[in-house]
Amino acid sequence: MLGKSIPRSEDKRLLSGAGRYVSNLQLPNMIHAAVLRSPHASARIKGIHTAEACKLPGVIAVWTFSDLTDVLKPIPQVAPHPSLRPRTPFPLVKDVVHHQGEPVAIVAAETRAICQEALRAIEVSYEVMPVVLDAEAGLSGSAKVHEDLPDNIAAQFGQQTGDVDAALADCDCIITERFTTGRVSSQAMENRAVVARFEPNSSTARLTVWTNTQSPHLTRGLLSQQVGLPRHDIRVIAPDIGGGFGVKNRYYPEHTLIPLLAMRLGRAVKWVESRRESFLATYHGREQIHEATLGLDANGRIRAMRERLLYDQGAYVTLGIVVPHITTISVPGPYRVPNYQVECKCVYTHKAPSVPYRGAGKPQACFVMERMLDAAAAKLRIDPIEIRRRNLLQPEEFPYNTGLKDVDNTPVLYDSGNYPKCLEEVLNLIGQSSFEQEKRDAAATGRKLGIGISCFIEMTGRGPYESALVRVDPGGRVVLSVGISSQGQSHETTLAQVCAAGLEVEPSTVHVQLGDTSIISLSIGVYAARSAVMAGNAVAMATAAIREKAVKAAAAMLRVAPEALKYSGGKVTELAEPHRTLALGEIAGALNSPALVFPFPPDIDPGLEVLRFYKSTKPAYSNGAYAMVVEVDAETGHVKIIRHALVHDCGNLINPAVVETQMTGGIAQGIGGALFEELLYDRDGRVLNASLDSYFLPRATEIPSLIQSHIVTPSPFNPLGVKGVGEGGTIPVAPALASAIENALGIGVQITHVPMTPPRVLLVSRAADHQNNQSEHSLQEATKAT
Repeated sequence: MLGKSIPRSEDKRLLSGAGRYVSNLQLPNMIHAAVLRSPHASARIKGIHTAEACKLPGVIAVWTFSDLTDVLKPIPQVAPHPSLRPRTPFPLVKDVVHHQGEPVAIVAAETRAICQEALRAIEVSYEVMPVVLDAEAGLSGSAKVHEDLPDNIAAQFGQQTGDVDAALADCDCIITERFTTGRVSSQAMENRAVVARFEPNSSTARLTVWTNTQSPHLTRGLLSQQVGLPRHDIRVIAPDIGGGFGVKNRYYPEHTLIPLLAMRLGRAVKWVESRRESFLATYHGREQIHEATLGLDANGRIRAMRERLLYDQGAYVTLGIVVPHITTISVPGPYRVPNYQVECKCVYTHKAPSVPYRGAGKPQACFVMERMLDAAAAKLRIDPIEIRRRNLLQPEEFPYNTGLKDVDNTPVLYDSGNYPKCLEEVLNLIGQSSFEQEKRDAAATGRKLGIGISCFIEMTGRGPYESALVRVDPGGRVVLSVGISSQGQSHETTLAQVCAAGLEVEPSTVHVQLGDTSIISLSIGVYAARSAVMAGNAVAMATAAIREKAVKAAAAMLRVAPEALKYSGGKVTELAEPHRTLALGEIAGALNSPALVFPFPPDIDPGLEVLRFYKSTKPAYSNGAYAMVVEVDAETGHVKIIRHALVHDCGNLINPAVVETQMTGGIAQGIGGALFEELLYDRDGRVLNASLDSYFLPRATEIPSLIQSHIVTPSPFNPLGVKGVGEGGTIPVAPALASAIENALGIGVQITHVPMTPPRVLLVSRAADHQNNQSEHSLQEATKAT
């Protein structure tokens, strides 16, 4: 069953409008909530007047921080680190606003319309203060984001392998460049939403919360600390989720505020984020500044690299140093870098917090290394493809220890791969051998074509554990319960395949339950492309245990030794007498309600069900190569993708069709971040384009069908041999696109910022024309002199 492209079981429900989204949830006697957010990025609250709002018909409650001083506390830091000086937000602003969109007050009313009217009736007096607009300003300016800190540095750290100074001193070619990546907003199909119901006399969970979180168990744990209820009194349910991308893996103020309203008002409460709120208050990603130095020998082989990173943290730290640390250890990518030094400073600014967003620091790292290799190839006059061939790790070098340490202090160890094969195959798919003629033919008609290549790795399957519970009902139905939730990655399909493969049954007979803290006690969640690696192997372990238990129970039922039986096709059969067969449902029935004549084995627990935890501290590393051909309009700066191709290695494929759609979606998201998406701010720290009218997302008409193929090198680090795919597509796009644009525009062009919007491409195009004209003039003068 593994490796087959069976149809997604989720599709019928989701495409027919039968999805179960928090936004659509309706409960009896339910009221609505809305949040008043600060219009300023940096301001002291002088006073809040809520009397007029409270008078409105239908308004039930209006709360500010002063109304909840007995309960409100800062949201806990999820990932503390020795180098970190963490500041996390209160659910409502206490006295000083630190970014536009921070919650100042919350309203509960009978309808959403009344909520909005009440928000307009609240008057807030602000004393506007200076703002820190970016990481460099945060280091050099006098303004501080948090008054109780001596400066704006949230954390600083680094590490080194080898002797970088000595290696650089011995290099034939040294290149230093600066790269910047813009800040982006996730803009999922479904914005954040929370519904809470409190039943003080319930015999089970007294507080039930429905929310589109990627980590229900994490949310439950933090909510327990925030509202003072034990975990067993809280149930968190994550139903269908319209996209998560990492930002929904965080705990937000509304996760505290909406349950508090339900607990104090005695009614179910619903809050759904607006699209504008999503731009301002849902956490952001990507913004970094890099200064990189690369040293090579005369043949283009890397000898050393020094990297300095400034990470724009935003106003608060909600997940330690995870994203910038991932960037620092990902810069070497799939290449052999024997001497490497990296230093990172995380800087507070007056923006929404920056958190993991699909790729979580890896797209920025890939952009830096691939751009540096292109620059080195130009300086050394080596073909950009050839310089990659000379530096890629070879298959016989795996497992490969980079000498770096992960954020949990474990070694960064690449598990397996055939990086050169990925590169050669993507060159074939994109038609690289015939591209120069294609480019000349296009130039004859006034069109500028360019080609770009990038290679990448993707850390996936971060631990430390994940859980799975497999139960067989007496009727033969298999119920698979997993703590993780799904945001569109086809977990219901792929995990059912793993379970069906282990039990040798049809996937349609496996009923999958996800994202509910009441069905499984412990789980970590969905992030870091970990579902197939961690949850998939937990499912495989549980099904193996079910088979073992079924054989042992059948031996007792048939009164033979377990060695006299075999398991096959969802049944246990006696080898000597094949007609003596017991189906899983029959065995489950005996273990659930044994007959008096059944000698219940003393070493078997009742019921045919097993809970297993898969534990690992060794991530699996997917890898691949990506190429694209683009056409650049030098008059407008518009970039059109003519074709693009991907060769990807994610180890053993559970469902190839799912892998391909995940990669296609990731590439589309990568194209959006590379060409269009960037949050822009005015001088006061306010977002200028907090709307889908002005924050541009890629459309289907702008993305041609992706040509893709797979190379399989199973991971030796987990039993299924799988690697994750969720983030891989976003990683290689920007450097390949930058390289393709440069190739189209000609000599003297260098792209160092993401996104490459039409105005930026236009500036680069004009600079290229100027330099080309200068070069032509110099050539003519030299010819005359000769």
